[in-house]
Parts: sequence; structure tokens; C-alpha cells
Amino acid sequence: MSHTVTKEPVFHPSGNVSELLVELNDGFTAYYDQDKKLCRATPNVSRFAYTSLLPSALHQLDTDKASQTPQLVEVEKLIGYHCVLSSTGDPTCPWALSVFSDSKSITKIAHDLPVGVINVDRHWNAVFVNARCADMMKTSMDELYGRGWTDYMPPKVTREFQGHIMDKELKRSLYKTRMEFVSPLGSIFVFSVQLAAYFDHRDNFISATITVNDITKEFRAETKLQYMADHDPMTELLNRSAFIRKVEELEEAKFSRSLFVFVDLDKFKDINDTLGHKFGDRVLEVVARRIQAVVREQDLSARFGGDEFVICMPGVTTEKVVGNIAKKISNALNRVTTIEGKDLSIQCSIGIAWTPTIQFEEFTSRTDKVQAVVDAADQGMYEVKKGAFVTEHFKIYDVNLREQRKWLKNQKNELKQVLDKGELVSHFQPIYNLSGEIVSVESLARFTKPFEFFKGIEEVITFAKRNNMDEALFNQALTRALDGFSRLRAQHNSLYLNLNVDISQLEEENFSKTITNLCLQRHIPFTAVCVEVTENMLERNSARVEQQIEQLVRRGFLISMDDFGTGYSSFKRLMNYNFNELKIDRYFIENMLDTEKFRKTLKAMIGIGNSLGLQILAEGIETDEQYQMCRKMGVHLFQGFHFSRPVDSDTLEKMLLK
Repeated sequence: MSHTVTKEPVFHPSGNVSELLVELNDGFTAYYDQDKKLCRATPNVSRFAYTSLLPSALHQLDTDKASQTPQLVEVEKLIGYHCVLSSTGDPTCPWALSVFSDSKSITKIAHDLPVGVINVDRHWNAVFVNARCADMMKTSMDELYGRGWTDYMPPKVTREFQGHIMDKELKRSLYKTRMEFVSPLGSIFVFSVQLAAYFDHRDNFISATITVNDITKEFRAETKLQYMADHDPMTELLNRSAFIRKVEELEEAKFSRSLFVFVDLDKFKDINDTLGHKFGDRVLEVVARRIQAVVREQDLSARFGGDEFVICMPGVTTEKVVGNIAKKISNALNRVTTIEGKDLSIQCSIGIAWTPTIQFEEFTSRTDKVQAVVDAADQGMYEVKKGAFVTEHFKIYDVNLREQRKWLKNQKNELKQVLDKGELVSHFQPIYNLSGEIVSVESLARFTKPFEFFKGIEEVITFAKRNNMDEALFNQALTRALDGFSRLRAQHNSLYLNLNVDISQLEEENFSKTITNLCLQRHIPFTAVCVEVTENMLERNSARVEQQIEQLVRRGFLISMDDFGTGYSSFKRLMNYNFNELKIDRYFIENMLDTEKFRKTLKAMIGIGNSLGLQILAEGIETDEQYQMCRKMGVHLFQGFHFSRPVDSDTLEKMLLK
């Protein structure tokens, strides 16, 4: 009979031990919740037992150990009685406390335990098996006695048990493992199995208790969570972190002859822009399925992010096999597919690196080796991306690329050293008004000493973006620009700053907050800073870019459309954003004197800007003739070598004083 208690009973002072012993008879089991409050008991006994002796014993028990295997404890004054705590697996009443008096009751309680129990003798014959164990193994207790129990355990588990009791250091500790059990009907269960071995005074093995607990539900939930943590939800391939971890865990023999494949979709942005992001997602799914179809079961495939995929194929033995695999993957990926009724030719750039061709430095860690091989495959992909291998769509990393990789490594070290030492400074190019006064300055990043492995600032920026160093580069450039301008502004409080930003900065969620804080720290009014945004940035159609621009405008920053006239949707963007300034691209200034067509186009652009009430800035003015023509056409602000090259803040200060 079951009795449910909604709250812990009030202590009954008339209860005593003698009354309790009479009530116990053959014993009973009480069930408790996580807070060790009584849920129910079978059969019902006095409140004195609930509220005094047994709960006090329960509070003294090590429930962590009891969650793994039943624990036998002594209850004070209950001489001749035993108390066993075990885990039920029921989250509402997770603890079962069983009290019994003699061997008959012990056997009864053991059969009622929520875990399977097997006792074996020194010959590993089962001398006791409880009913729960037989139920889990989908057999009878008789079948498990003697050596029968081993037939239901994987041979690996029994070997591990025997190996454990032979280990001098570990044999007296609890041995834990998991095993997979297949029922006669083919159902798969997962059990946690534990072994507690016992030895005589001479250290000879005499017996052992094996407990078996069904953790199938917990295992499936854990497996599902791990799968979600390791896989890209769209393509169901591994994600970047899981891929790196699994490659690092490969046996050395397999890793030392592994083939890495780096795949990048060509013109994926165009697909998203013209056909929509949902269609782009379908393309990624198609590529993922094709990758899964071409790789082996033991290979690792991952979506690294965006439109980049990486494959690791362990145990590739020869260069000939490398070449065959490269062609097979290229042929599988670079072909026409039909998505939502549209025929689309999917093109991928593929880089391939084989570990035997990579020269690792001595004592290189596995983590660094993995990164080096992925970088090598990425470099091969980049060569294809540049158009060098249009026919084959793949490039295998070789000695030529190895030399290029050394150069790239030198570039990375040089740029890192420059950033670490703070060798980036800001120069300023003056911007003049119609009266010939300096009204604004454009900040331009410069370095304190010449680069050895870079040709110019544009190459530095491109390299930084490809190697995840752009955030550090742009943050340092932004800080230096505002530092220099704050000193100039302190002496010339009507001066404005034209500030170049990169698309990667505008796509950062906290960019507007970052520049706001930097200006506040340097006492720079937001209205004195004009953020230059190129048309190419706006063509990305990024919601985050739009959000950042809107936040900048709300805070009072000025916005300039830089490189006006070079994009595909200039007029549309003029309608969508609150620009303060229109910056005519130098391309039109350079060619304005050549043909009437350029002059008419330039005049029309200036007219549009003036009609919208915008400041018109012409950049790249190098001759007086260009300057005079721009004045006549209605330009308000002028910038270029005809007036001044970019100079450091000290030189600019002298120019301002004059």
C-alpha cells in the first residue's frame, strides 16, 4: 500500500525506538526528494520513523556516492537492522532508503533495488543476481548465475574488470564504465556498470559486486546535446571547433598522412543578393550533401563558417591518391544543380594540403600543426580564387606555395610586431573651403618605419582581413586618429575630422558605442566627426551596417558618402540615408579634363548633391585647372596633392597657425 505525504510530517514526541522496531517487521522503503523530504513509504510506518531516525540518517549519507552505487549505512540504535540508500532515477523522488533486519529481508530489498546487482566469487561465477538485473538484461535470473552473466556483457567489459583487479594501484577503487546492450528484439540500451572488488588480508581477490544502471534516456539526451554543440544546424556538418578538436584527437599515424581540403564557394554573395538568403542556404545544403557523398565514413567534414568548408581525410598514403581525390572532389562539387526550379552552376575554389608536404618546426604541438595544414589548404584555395586554376578548380599545396607560405608567415609576424609595439600612427590630409581655409582633416593610417614584407597600406589591410588581424589594426588606427585630432581640436575648436571606417567595423555590433566612448574620453564633440562610408559598404545591404549608421546619426555624428559615383545604386542610397556630405571619387576628377562626357557627368552629380543640401567634397585634386573647374561646377570643399599631402599632426599644427 502506498501513502503519499504532501509535506514533511510534524515530529511526534510520543514515538520511541521500541515502537519503531515493532512496526518494521520485514522492513520497508521510504522515498525522499532532492531536499531529503519524505515523498512516500511502503508500507506505512510511524511519523517518528519519518521525522526522527531515518531523515537524520539520510542527511548524513554521501548522496554523490549513492547516485553511483547503493550505499550501506548504520542507523544509531537500530541494532540488527540495515539501511541502504540508492538512486531511483525518478527526478521527483530520487532517493530510496530501505530498512531491513535479516538475510531474508536483505534478499527481498536487493530484488527491489532500482539498480541491477551481481555478486561474483573468486572464480567470477555469479552467486547472486537481483531481479532488476535480470529485467534489464531481458532474461531470467537463472540464466545469469554461474558464468552466464558474462554472456550478456561485452567481452571488452569483462576483460576490463579482470584487468582492474590486477592493477596494484587501482584495484581497491571503484571501476566505472559504460556498455551498450542489444536486446533479443534488437533494441539498444546503454548501461552504466561499476565494479567494487574485495580482497583478503593477503591481497587475494575473493569477490566483487557489480552494479548495473539503465542510463539510456540520459545517454540519448547527452548525445543529442553534444551533437547540437558539435554540428552546424543548417548543413549538419561539424562546426569549426568540433572539427579542430577531433583532428587533434587523431592517432599520430593517421594524422601524419592526412589530406586537408579547403572549399570556398565562388560568388556566393551574388547568389544571396540576387536570389535571396534562403536560396543561398539551399546552395550551402547542396554543397554539404555533395561533400558527404564523396568522403569516406572515417573522414571529418565541417562548415567553417559562411561559405567555407573543410575536410580532413586521415591515412592518405601517396601523392597519386592525393591527385585522384582532388579531381574527384572537384568534379563532385563543380557542377550544375536545380534548386526551386532554377538551374544553377555551382563553382567552388578548392585548396588541398597533404601533411607530408608541410614542414613543421621541431616540437610543434598538434594544435599548431592542424592550424598550419588548414592554412596551407586555405592558401591553395586562395590561389584558385585569384583565377590561376580555372579549369581544375583546385590547387594542391606544393613547394612553390610553401615559399609563399613562408612569406605570409613573415608578413604575419611583421604586422603583429607593428601592432604590439604600437607603431601605427595617424597622418592628416587637410580639406579646404572656397576661401582657402582648412576646415577639416582626413585621418590616414601610417607606420613609423617601412615594412619589409608589405608593399603598401592597401596590402596590409587586405592581409589583416584574411588573417583575422583587422579588428586590432582598425581599432588601433581609430584610436590614433582620435588621439591626434583631439590635440588639434583643443587649439582649433572649429576643425572637423573626416574619419574612414571599414565595412568590418560597421558590421561590429558595438562600433557606434566604441567610437562614442572614445570621443567622450577625448572631449571630442560627436558633431565634429564625419564618418566616411563608401558605396561598396552600402551595397552589402547588411542590416547591422544600417543599424550602426542610424545610431551614429542619432548621436550627432556626420555621415559622408565616400567614392560617390563608383557604386551600382548611388541614388537609391542617397534616398535611404541621412548624409551630410557627398565625396566625389577621384576617378571623375582625374578624367574631367579629357572629355565633355566626364564633365557633364560630374556636373550632374554635383547638381544632385546641391539639390539635396549636401556639402560637396572633391578629392584627388592635383592641378590648379582641376581645382578651378570644380569651383565653377559648385564644389564646396577640396582635397588633394595640389593643396597638401598627408602630414603628421605637428606639421599640420604649423599649417593651421599660418
